[in-house]
Amino acid sequence: MLQQLLVRALAADGRFATVVAAPSRVPADLTLDVELRSFEAVYAGAAGVPLVSVEMQVTLVDARKARRLASFVVRAESGAADNRREAVLEAFERATAEALQETVVRLREASSGT
Repeated sequence: MLQQLLVRALAADGRFATVVAAPSRVPADLTLDVELRSFEAVYAGAAGVPLVSVEMQVTLVDARKARRLASFVVRAESGAADNRREAVLEAFERATAEALQETVVRLREASSGT
């Protein structure tokens, strides 16, 4: 699910001529490794309203030169409006969208010299 969201976000950004999901038979100049470190709702306190956290380790590699262009951690949080399933899902959507947007911005900056 996250891979497809990231592919859509990168394609919509327009910085990259082609964006494909792995595995693909299309030869790639740049590869992106994403490790999902955190995707959770933490319930703390008496209110019982969770804080959603999304954290990813992102590494961009120039496959032609076997060189790492960028490596960074992206973290986003969003509080749920209340302790209902719909509200928690909305918080996950907001945190994921924020993390993806930050990833796109940082990848655009990192790849501007390629």
